[in-house]
Amino acid sequence: MFDGIGECSELQIFRAGFNFLSGWLPNDVYRVRTLKEIALSNNRFSGPINGSIVLLSGLRFLELQVNELSGRLPTDIGNLEQLQLHTNSLSGTLPPSLMDCINLKTLL
Repeated sequence: MFDGIGECSELQIFRAGFNFLSGWLPNDVYRVRTLKEIALSNNRFSGPINGSIVLLSGLRFLELQVNELSGRLPTDIGNLEQLQLHTNSLSGTLPPSLMDCINLKTLL
């Protein structure tokens, strides 16, 4: 499904919600440094959120709600404006780095 996405060097918005997608994003997606928004809600993605998410320094919107994600949040989540993770099976506490997201407006 996501083969070759790392070659999309100008991609800014990646939306693929409500598609019954499963598994997890390939490491290739973390090469797309131009991404500002990842919206993959209402799918069947599972496993932990990869710590490589911090490599997407321009990422402002991360919407992964209503999936089957598990584990803890990465230690560093970046500089987000919106983070939606509800209706998953995540565990642990919010990482202290979340307090560094001075532009964070939505946390669900």
